[in-house]
Amino acid sequence: RLWWVVNSTHATIAMEGNTLGYVSIGFGRSSLMTDADTITGWVSNSGAVTLLDEWSPDYNQPVRDASQDAHVLSGSQASGFTRIQFERAIDTGDSKDMVFTDADIVIIYALGTYDGSGSS
Repeated sequence: RLWWVVNSTHATIAMEGNTLGYVSIGFGRSSLMTDADTITGWVSNSGAVTLLDEWSPDYNQPVRDASQDAHVLSGSQASGFTRIQFERAIDTGDSKDMVFTDADIVIIYALGTYDGSGSS
């Protein structure tokens, strides 16, 4: 599931998946992973939330952006679901981040059965 609220400067986004591993969403102009702006996160067994701002140049694992522009607001795991809420500027100034406009944006997603590695 995905929820969002957008104001004139920022988007607040919550993503939830039926997994105790990672959840990931991507924003692009097509349904393909290529050139997608991706956000991947997970909640560790201790409750620590990790969130990575990434970019997908191809069909392999996305690479971590030099500029981490997504910021965790909350994260939890319960009843087999992982939920992470984060905030990000509509226009981060990062060439690897999608600028949120009135134009159509395709959303892609991924779920994993394991937590991420902390880097990509």
